[in-house]
Amino acid sequence: MYVVCGSRMLEKMSFVVMVFFLLGVWDLVSGEEIGDLDRMTREELMKQEARLDDEDHRVQVELDVVRKNLRTLHEEKEKVDEELSKLKGAWDWEENEMKKRGDELKEAGNRFQEEQDTLGKASVHLAELKKE
Repeated sequence: MYVVCGSRMLEKMSFVVMVFFLLGVWDLVSGEEIGDLDRMTREELMKQEARLDDEDHRVQVELDVVRKNLRTLHEEKEKVDEELSKLKGAWDWEENEMKKRGDELKEAGNRFQEEQDTLGKASVHLAELKKE
């Protein structure tokens, strides 16, 4: 008999343990005095069960709201990360372009300096030719 009904008995025992646990937790959370379960009438037990069901429903609703908020925050984070990635790519491109422009300006400055040196030498040479 015990082997056949073992799982049912275990289910009933786990339910009873769960009820005792929930009543104990409810007592700690609410601060209300639950009283002795052995001395409660059936109606009082049903009221306690209904109260616990209501509390469970309220907690489930709050949990659903928290889950929804977490999903929303996760989606927003993904959007922000995507935008950040785009901006980082644009920033890197701009830095590369500025470096290229800087290198081009340096080269142009070097060429200008070379031309200035060449013109300076040419004018010195021209001045020498005029003296002769």
